[in-house]
Amino acid sequence: MQHLDEEKIINVVSPEKDVDGFHPLNIGNLAIRGRKPFFVPCAPKGCIELLLSHGVEIKGKRAVIIGRSKIVGLPTSLLLQRHHATVSVLHAYTKNPEHITSEADIVVVVDVGVPNIVRGNWLKKGVVVIDMGTNQVKVMIFFFSILVVPMTS
Repeated sequence: MQHLDEEKIINVVSPEKDVDGFHPLNIGNLAIRGRKPFFVPCAPKGCIELLLSHGVEIKGKRAVIIGRSKIVGLPTSLLLQRHHATVSVLHAYTKNPEHITSEADIVVVVDVGVPNIVRGNWLKKGVVVIDMGTNQVKVMIFFFSILVVPMTS
């Protein structure tokens, strides 16, 4: 089987039929305030819905996205910005990720391929953590788990 050219395929799909929201026009419209993409990627949209449905205030909060994938990390960061969060995107070359993460009110870990990448000492009290990764840990697979670190000791 030959390797498929991802960019070629994405550009052939009509933005109006791009239900995954990956077309450059959809991602571009997601990035520009006042514009509306035809479709928003479902996992990032689900992340925002999870926060809102649990009463998590996003506006004015510091959010850290760990992982910058085109499928989850980038769209999640754009959606958080649309909700007026201050967003930092961390990746393999980020220096001192534990320091940046320790200041966050919201931490979203996307599919970085490293189970348990965030350590407890990286998190401040009251932080909301969403793990959007799919890592096999022993016999369990985690997807869309939410954790709130208690405010009290």
